[in-house]
Amino acid sequence: MAAVVRKGPKLLKPVALIGFMGAGKSSVGRLLAEQLHARFEDLDQRVEAEQQQPIAELFRQGEGVFRAAEVAALRRLLRERPGVWALGGGTPCTAEARAALAQSRCLVVWLAVDWAEMQRRTAGSARPLLAAGAAQAARLLEGRRAAYQAAAQWWVDAGPPAADVAAALARRLKDEGYVEGPVAGDVE
Repeated sequence: MAAVVRKGPKLLKPVALIGFMGAGKSSVGRLLAEQLHARFEDLDQRVEAEQQQPIAELFRQGEGVFRAAEVAALRRLLRERPGVWALGGGTPCTAEARAALAQSRCLVVWLAVDWAEMQRRTAGSARPLLAAGAAQAARLLEGRRAAYQAAAQWWVDAGPPAADVAAALARRLKDEGYVEGPVAGDVE
């Protein structure tokens, strides 16, 4: 029987992308997972599927209801095989979520964008946090920075296009031993 030879990269531990809305967590995450031949999952989508209702409805029941469902889904996700996970913008803001991330073997990467870029990327979107106005969203971002810093092992400038951010992250993951095998841009 012939041995199976893996030609693509293998992600050795989960990668969780955190950051404020518009940082590119889902866009970068999908591209990164594709480059690493890994599974991608958006935590917000998982919560909606598990709870069988939209996040907006969970929030109408109270933010605590949503955050409890989010942390439970995060804990289940962290027990699965390595992949690339896009977490919600508020996920690392609860002590329970930060503890779950810290206790896991997950690499937490903060995708950071400046305020002007976030506004450009979210212009015209129907995001609930923007409904209260730009000033309120700016205060929320400032309030979350400490949580992002506390949760993340890596900080990445996510201002460039998502494809560039994903490619740079894939190379760094390879260089720092989080990926076995070739990644895009490797010379063999």
